[in-house]
Amino acid sequence: MVRRPVAWIVALVLFAEALGIGAVNWFLGVVIDRQDMSLADLDSHMMSVSSKAGGLVFGLYFALCGLVVLLLMTYDRPDEAVAPAPGGADGTPVTPPAAPTAP
Repeated sequence: MVRRPVAWIVALVLFAEALGIGAVNWFLGVVIDRQDMSLADLDSHMMSVSSKAGGLVFGLYFALCGLVVLLLMTYDRPDEAVAPAPGGADGTPVTPPAAPTAP
């Protein structure tokens, strides 16, 4: 009932964040490229390219997350579906293999 509108909002926020992160990093890359200073003898062109590549990677990552949210929204699962309680059929709790229980 509430899941789809929330998924729309989350997807829109993720897409806006993807554009924002990409635009900010691209702008910072342009600013770095236009200056003649270096930071600890690092090449300013390399810093510019790194900033632009980082913006592209993070922007694509957030866009992919938004796409996953949109795809998951399309699955038609009734709201009454509840995950089963953890544990076996007899009600014993499930323990990870690294922490065995005492007999």
